[in-house]
Amino acid sequence: GEACNPLSFWVLNLVFLFIYTLEAALRLYVMRRSFFQHPMNILDLIVVILGFVEIFLADILELPNVKIVRLFRVARITRIVRLVRLLKYFPTLYVLVRGFTRAMEAMM
Repeated sequence: GEACNPLSFWVLNLVFLFIYTLEAALRLYVMRRSFFQHPMNILDLIVVILGFVEIFLADILELPNVKIVRLFRVARITRIVRLVRLLKYFPTLYVLVRGFTRAMEAMM
């Protein structure tokens, strides 16, 4: 297989950050004040803000080994926790994700 390209990961990070930012902005626009009444919305907003802080610290200030940058990356895992919580309401989606995960494990 191909070697992992750091530039690819950087671009993917920006793409996902843009998508999450758009999602949070649209929810904030639609929900207005009620947006802040849902803890998951606040968590998503914090993760998006931390994504921008990470880009600022790691890319603009060129501080790649700062421990707080690593902490921001760990904070993004909370989005995965949210997805897992949603899967219990959609059994078919759970089976699909589980099959995909197992296939990825088999390839590695």
